[in-house]
Amino acid sequence: MPTITLSDSTKVYIRDKFTHKMHKVIFAALNKGVVWKQDLESGEFQKELPAVNIEMQYEAVFEILIEKIEKDKKEVAYTPEWLDELLQADYRLLEEAAQEVRTGPPLKDENGEVVVGDGGEKKV
Repeated sequence: MPTITLSDSTKVYIRDKFTHKMHKVIFAALNKGVVWKQDLESGEFQKELPAVNIEMQYEAVFEILIEKIEKDKKEVAYTPEWLDELLQADYRLLEEAAQEVRTGPPLKDENGEVVVGDGGEKKV
């Protein structure tokens, strides 16, 4: 289980796998209040995403991503208030960790080379 150490030495233990439940939570946060508009000439749809959704996507998933919080070797409960009181730099550490869990390690081919590109196709 990955551990993030915050500036005040608090240790935050997070899950090491991104689950479908986490995906659904992030998807819901990103799409809250989204408006679809159709261009009448082309028939194409455009999605208008509220900017706040991008910032809130990981905050929405922290409750299930964070397994345990310890400060001074005592367990601390995860609450929105605990999160709100974090220094911004510590909050960003949690966001970066969530992003890493979400994207996972790079995909590699049978030769151990990193696979890059759409659909897992190796770019030459």
